[in-house]
Amino acid sequence: MADQNQRHRMNAPGSFYVVDGCCTSCGVPEASAPEMFAYDPAMHCYVRRQPVSADEVERALQVIRGQELGCIRYCGTDLVILRRLAEAGESSSCDFPLKGAEPVLRNVVTFVVSDGRSMSLQEFVGAMRRMLPGVEIQTKSMAGATLSISWYEGNFHDLILSGLDHKPRHWMISHSGPLGLSEWLQRWLADAPGVDSVRWFTERELRAGGRGQNRPW
Repeated sequence: MADQNQRHRMNAPGSFYVVDGCCTSCGVPEASAPEMFAYDPAMHCYVRRQPVSADEVERALQVIRGQELGCIRYCGTDLVILRRLAEAGESSSCDFPLKGAEPVLRNVVTFVVSDGRSMSLQEFVGAMRRMLPGVEIQTKSMAGATLSISWYEGNFHDLILSGLDHKPRHWMISHSGPLGLSEWLQRWLADAPGVDSVRWFTERELRAGGRGQNRPW
C-alpha cells in the first residue's frame, strides 16, 4: 500500500478517499457524484460519504477515471473494481493495484442521427460548445472539426469530429484523452435527441473492423 498518500482528515471512512493537499478544484467530483463529495472551508474536496449502491459505486469510479491528477483514490480490494480501474489505466489510483491487467481505452465512437434529418458539422460544433463551454474549436474542413479540451491548467486533449463514410447521418468522434472523456461523451450521446446506433471502439478494434460495444467501459 502506498501510504505516502495522506488522506484528507474529513474523508468518510471507507474505500474511496481524497489525498490531502492534492485537490485542484477540477469540478469532476461534483459533476459525477455531488452527493458523495463536498468541500472544506479552503475549497479542498473530500469524500463526504461512501457509495451505498451499485449506481453510486459506478459514479465514484467515473470520478476516478475522469480526474486529472490522481487525487481521488481507491483503497479497497474488490477484484471487479480493481480490474475496471486497471483497464481504465487507473491502477496508479489504487492502493492495492491488480497485477497483470492492461489498460483498455475505447476512445472512438460512431453513431447515427436517426430522427429523419441530417445534422451538419456546424450543428454538431454548436452542440459541443454548449456541452463544453470555453473549449477551443478549430474547424479543419467541411467534413471534420478538432476541439481542444482541458480540465486542468492547459492540459489539453484533442477531440476530432468527422462524418463517416460520406453518409450524411453517420458520424465518428475520436479523442486523445482518458476514459473519463469517453464516459463524458457517452452521457452526452445518451441524452442527445435522435442519436442511435452508438458503438465504442479501441483504435485497434476500429482498424480491425470490429463490432465495438454500446459503452466505452
